[in-house]
Amino acid sequence: MLEIRVVSSDGPRGRARVALLATQDPPAALEAARHITHPWYRCQALANAAEHIRERKLALKALQEALDAADEQRAPNRVVTVASWPLRVLVVLGEDARVRSHLDRLMQRIAGEPHPIRRMDGQMALLAALKGCAPEVSNPIFEALLKTLRGAHGWRRDNMLGELAGMLLQRDKSERGWALVDECELPREARKVRKMLETRFGPRP
Repeated sequence: MLEIRVVSSDGPRGRARVALLATQDPPAALEAARHITHPWYRCQALANAAEHIRERKLALKALQEALDAADEQRAPNRVVTVASWPLRVLVVLGEDARVRSHLDRLMQRIAGEPHPIRRMDGQMALLAALKGCAPEVSNPIFEALLKTLRGAHGWRRDNMLGELAGMLLQRDKSERGWALVDECELPREARKVRKMLETRFGPRP
């Protein structure tokens, strides 16, 4: 068995040790994750451990602990961004009811983030965690993120518009996808987005 020395205040390195241990001894990784003091890194480590635990009941318990750790933080963006780690594992496990329940709660939390850039970062983290979900699950956060982007400015905003456009093109929603490209504000970013999408999906009709 791989041995691990836990340092409770050692956030990033503690998380890395848990990720390594999880591939060898998931229950031991879970115990190690519980000793990480910082809630951000504890949440991530618990999600890493849970992903490798075969006993479903124990895995779900670890994921709830991860979500509880995320909630220990104050800033909505911090809570939601790190909560996307256990949410992604719930998606992988096919826990649709739990995914929907936590998604609703997290969407309400990030809606309270006053800064549009931080709000869009949190919303994008949630959307990324839902990769592979049915559109009816991911559409609410997709539309919420799009609304945030339309009230923001800058290169990151344009870059995210390109990512959303790509998701629409992947769903065969060509007209709406390319229309989002037209919403890019910075000419340089618009060119980059168009080039990226045309490389993936072919020339714009």
